[in-house]
Amino acid sequence: MNDYAIESNKVSKSYGTVQALDKVDLHVRTGSIYGLIGDNGAGKSTFLKLLAGHLFPSAGSGCSDNLRKKSFADTACRQAFSSNGPAIFPT
Repeated sequence: MNDYAIESNKVSKSYGTVQALDKVDLHVRTGSIYGLIGDNGAGKSTFLKLLAGHLFPSAGSGCSDNLRKKSFADTACRQAFSSNGPAIFPT
């Protein structure tokens, strides 16, 4: 077992012929704070949507809280994500 809160291994996401993410590896240790920076269209929001369980990866694997899964969909009930605007989540 590792001490990663979030881990992604070669995660890719494509929309037709557009490759939004290409084999992204990320390992965030428990208790760490990370930031994603990049140009518009770099895939930051797409990656965060995968982590939140709002999208499914085209390839790769990941885990959150040491729960191995093909996608991050199992974490959607425990995580909130708002991209480019406010959102309301049920309590």
